[in-house]
Amino acid sequence: MDDFSKITYLNQSQAKAIDEDLMGPVGFSVDQLMELAGLSVAQALALEFPVETLPISPSESSSSPSSSSSSSSSSSSSSDPLAPRRTRVLVLAGPGNNGGDGLVAARHLTHFGYDVCVCYPKPTSRPLYDGLVTQLRHLDVPVLSWGLGKESSLGESTAASAAASTSLRLSPKGTFEGVADVIIDALFGFGFSGPLRAPFDEIVHLLTPGSTPPLLSVDVPSGWPVDGPPSVSESNFESNVGFNSESNPGSNRIHPAVLVSLTAPKACARGFREGAHYLGGRFVPNGLREKYGLVLPPYPDAFAQCVRLWPLSPGVGSTDHDPADQVSEAAKAVQVDQMRITYELGGLEDEAFKGRDPMGIWSEWFTQAVQSKACREPNAICLASCDLDVPPSSVSVSSPITATPSVRMVLLKGFDARGFSVFTNLQSRKGKELLSRRRGSFVAFWEPLQRQVRVEGFVEPLTLDENDAYFKTRPRESQIGAWSSDQSQAIEGGRLALEEKYRLMESKFGGREVGIGGEGREKNGSGDEKENDNDNNNNNERKKNNDSEKKKNRDNNGNDNDPKKHDDHNQDKQQVPRPTHW
Repeated sequence: MDDFSKITYLNQSQAKAIDEDLMGPVGFSVDQLMELAGLSVAQALALEFPVETLPISPSESSSSPSSSSSSSSSSSSSSDPLAPRRTRVLVLAGPGNNGGDGLVAARHLTHFGYDVCVCYPKPTSRPLYDGLVTQLRHLDVPVLSWGLGKESSLGESTAASAAASTSLRLSPKGTFEGVADVIIDALFGFGFSGPLRAPFDEIVHLLTPGSTPPLLSVDVPSGWPVDGPPSVSESNFESNVGFNSESNPGSNRIHPAVLVSLTAPKACARGFREGAHYLGGRFVPNGLREKYGLVLPPYPDAFAQCVRLWPLSPGVGSTDHDPADQVSEAAKAVQVDQMRITYELGGLEDEAFKGRDPMGIWSEWFTQAVQSKACREPNAICLASCDLDVPPSSVSVSSPITATPSVRMVLLKGFDARGFSVFTNLQSRKGKELLSRRRGSFVAFWEPLQRQVRVEGFVEPLTLDENDAYFKTRPRESQIGAWSSDQSQAIEGGRLALEEKYRLMESKFGGREVGIGGEGREKNGSGDEKENDNDNNNNNERKKNNDSEKKKNRDNNGNDNDPKKHDDHNQDKQQVPRPTHW
């Protein structure tokens, strides 16, 4: 499908007719459709909000979803701000099929590794829904009622009502902030009409912008008119919700960060650009497509249960729109200007740093980042260099000479009393700039811990022995890759040429050890045989000058033994000594 703008959008009556056909002539049962829909919702959430381990904020113990003791980890709290926790998902499940989709998604997300909690204000007393709740209970997923901390009155004792014996607890501000990392809005689908009644009017009101974590809406954002976007029918939305914009500024409508349409997008989603838009429900047969003239996009692969409609992937569903306009629309869609969090983990007090060695503080913070499993690569740093080739003292504001800084993410490979170590190819842009300027800086940022450290200092190469020792630790494929590619250089012939060079180097080395390489070796292209020749030359040179310590020292500092020349093609290591600034 070349143009996603041709996709069919259904009004409410069309959506109901297709649903009846799916559960009638086509032969689906409601639980089958619910399973497929819930799985697609879970998959879309996993694509947009990958599961990860995060630290517990000190404020989270006061806003955990459950108000009673539970075997689920979602109700656990810790006084340790670095104690790990999983990404938390709160599912708001309504009384109908949309709520059932949410219950199914909750089960799948739990199996995906998320910390899931369900708020089920009005449980549906039917075997299908009772079964879904029972499944969640066996996964230790809390199923809570809505009472803002008050005791719940649930009527007859079903599996659903028995599970929902406690109420969802909001933050001290009376909002969803801090309750979860992502909220699923599975309250009402395309079949809903009429004003929202308690407690759903209150819930939807609390989902308005500025008071919630990212929101994923299932099929139709709750409170939106199905047949058209709320932007053209604000008064209808306000009457449905039961709030007016004069007494409740900003309550006009909810703004989902992700919308997952099911079967086919609904009319209210036409032109949706506020966030990511997915289509799920991979169950529409060709006969229904022909009967209703449905134009639906293909799914990306055999395993996908959802397909992204917006933002478009490069080359997928592209149109002839101006690229600049598409970039602007994409920026608006993800609401960059609204991206912010509250930094509440710890703080910086002068007393905590007074008289302390900066390297000691670094060691403490880095160890905490590693042990808390706050991120997969706590040693990832953003390394900066500059291409200016003249001493900084000769540069002024009025100077015609301009410097171009460059930054890139690299992996820190060590630190000690001398400073911090990274490896790089000395013929790469960063390698040349760092050796030329002899100064560098980097930032380490551990976002889940809300901490960053900035380091500035001088740069110098490590010894040849240190370079060799590191190179031997690299996987063999990476060692051969270092011989095969010239960093920061254009690849003549594209990827095929690069892969061919890799195969050539792989054949040259055979089963032999891959050395670190050097300028002469690479130019001759003779693998490690030339490396052995160089080693013999160096040994001979040392033997010749063995009788003169002065001569020996001079030879050891000459070109044959200079690490800068010896390692100028493949991996070398830059050392930033003790930083001058923090």
